[in-house]
Amino acid sequence: MKDLEHIYFMVKTKEDEKKWKEFLRFYFPKHYAISILDRDWLENPRRIAVDIDGFGYIGTAVLQTYYFKPVKDFEDFMDTTCYKMIVARGVYKKRGKVTVV
Repeated sequence: MKDLEHIYFMVKTKEDEKKWKEFLRFYFPKHYAISILDRDWLENPRRIAVDIDGFGYIGTAVLQTYYFKPVKDFEDFMDTTCYKMIVARGVYKKRGKVTVV
């Protein structure tokens, strides 16, 4: 696999929102930004970034400074190196990896 990939997205449907939230809640259960999963992403649209270390809101200044690959929806995300690396690594709790069985 290639080097660490950073992606970002904006949710456009309830179905897509549900897929993202289930994925992020499963793979990052102890992440510092977990509270954003309780918010309505369609009501208050914001860009959300994801990489192997976690997720969170991302501002325009960061997008202009660093390279983030946009994905149109969760299905598009599933074709990325980022998705494959997260799934291969397993559930991430705090600083360590916890193997999913």
